[in-house]
Amino acid sequence: MADSTQIEMTAPHFCRARVLYGDTDAGGVVYYGNYLRYFEQGRTELMRERGISYRELEDRGLIMPVVEAYSRYKASARYDDLIEIATTFAW
Repeated sequence: MADSTQIEMTAPHFCRARVLYGDTDAGGVVYYGNYLRYFEQGRTELMRERGISYRELEDRGLIMPVVEAYSRYKASARYDDLIEIATTFAW
């Protein structure tokens, strides 16, 4: 049986972000490379909700590098869209 800390850390976190004009390309959709910025926003908010901050980790000499990122694009996000970011930790 998983302990409650493990469940809390692996439960998905959801946050929202508004697509900025500067995140879009000439076609009016979010440039694919900018999705990683949204991923980072989701990761930061997940940690913040769990009571952890990057600043605290860095002060303790700890880092949480992203070692792999994967995207599967199902639909285009456009300027001023409100998107939902779902984030989980992988161990």
